[in-house]
Amino acid sequence: MASSFQTLPKIQQPFANGGQKADIPNNATGTNRASMTEGWNSITSTPIDQGGIPPNRLDFNGLGYMATVLLYFMQQGGFVQYDSTISGYIGGYPKGAILWVVDNGVPQYAVRSTINNNTNNPASNMTGWEKLTINPSGDAMSGTLSNVNSAQIRNIEFVSSEPSTGTDGTIYAIIE
Repeated sequence: MASSFQTLPKIQQPFANGGQKADIPNNATGTNRASMTEGWNSITSTPIDQGGIPPNRLDFNGLGYMATVLLYFMQQGGFVQYDSTISGYIGGYPKGAILWVVDNGVPQYAVRSTINNNTNNPASNMTGWEKLTINPSGDAMSGTLSNVNSAQIRNIEFVSSEPSTGTDGTIYAIIE
């Protein structure tokens, strides 16, 4: 078992950020152009002298960009928020999905879906969502868990990480 996390390379910018790149369509193209559905069509693996067509360079750049722009966003501490387009693509967020509710670019609180296929936007409709944390100031994490059976909770005592206050508190861990 590993004893520490691997140090990952720092992504200074998304791949092909300033270069030529193609937007990769979702639906199959039936050509040598890539799609999210089929990747590259089999024509790209057929020898050229037998009618094959090589993959398109712009597609490679586009795919590299798509993959690294998300990693770059996350590396910067980006907040994944509800997105109606994504919700539509996946048929709603699955149970356990964690998103942030953000107001004017400032994270307000995290939410977790309590149901499968959750299409409700937690910024305007908390049905099927539960708040995980509140207090965007970062002073402390606090919150209220609801709809949790007391048999699922174990009380864990702790001493505040703020030595100046020395206050005690309680953390509740959900045991499922």
